[in-house]
Amino acid sequence: MAMATRFSLLCLALCLAVQTTRAEKYFVGDDLGWTFTNDSSGLPVDYTAWASKYTFFKDDVLVFNYSATQQNIYTFDTYDGWQNCNFSKGFMLDNGNNGTSEWILTAEGHYEFASAMFCHQGQKFSIYAVDPQLLITQVTSGSTAPAPAPAAAIGPATAPLSSNSSTPTLAPPKPATPGLKPATPPPPPSASAPAIVTHVLMMVVACATVSVMHSFL
Repeated sequence: MAMATRFSLLCLALCLAVQTTRAEKYFVGDDLGWTFTNDSSGLPVDYTAWASKYTFFKDDVLVFNYSATQQNIYTFDTYDGWQNCNFSKGFMLDNGNNGTSEWILTAEGHYEFASAMFCHQGQKFSIYAVDPQLLITQVTSGSTAPAPAPAAAIGPATAPLSSNSSTPTLAPPKPATPGLKPATPPPPPSASAPAIVTHVLMMVVACATVSVMHSFL
C-alpha cells in the first residue's frame, strides 16, 4: 500500500510537471484588450472576471493590447495602493505609447495591475501566479500547504494583504519579455493563495486516482 501511495504521488507530480512546463501567454481582456469600455456593450470591461477564468503559473506571460496614447499600465508597491488607486505607491510599466506590451510572471506570488486613467472606475485586476515546482515538492512530500511567496524585487522581464507588493522589471528588446516580481506579504482572504493551489491540485488529482486504481489491478 505504501508503494502504491508513493507511486500515486509520483504520478501526480509528473502530471503536474507536464501540465505546467510550457509557459502560457495570456492576452489581458482576451479580444477586448486593455480598455475601459467594451465597444460592443458600452459597459466597462470586468477584468476581475477575466482573471478569474485562468490559473496563472510562474513564467506565464501577460500581453496588454490597447489603443496607443489611450491607456497606460501600472503595478503597485502596496496592496492598499492598488486597492485605493494610489499611484504614488505605483510603478508605471507602460506609458501607453506603444499599443502593446508583454510581462513575465517571474515568481510565485501576487501581482496587481491598473490603468491610471480609469482605475477609480474599475480598470484594474490582481492575480496569483503558482510555481509548479513548489507544488511538485508539496505533492511528493505529502503536504498541500502552499509555500510562502518570495520577497519582492526589481529586474528585467500582481494582490497582497499588507503593504509590500510586487514590482515589475523591464526586459531586453523582443523576443525577450519583461518580467514582474511578486509581493512578500500574504494576500487578503478573498485572494488567498491556498484556494488557487487547491484548484491546481484538483486539476491533476485524476492522475493519482488512476494510478491507485492501477496498483490494485
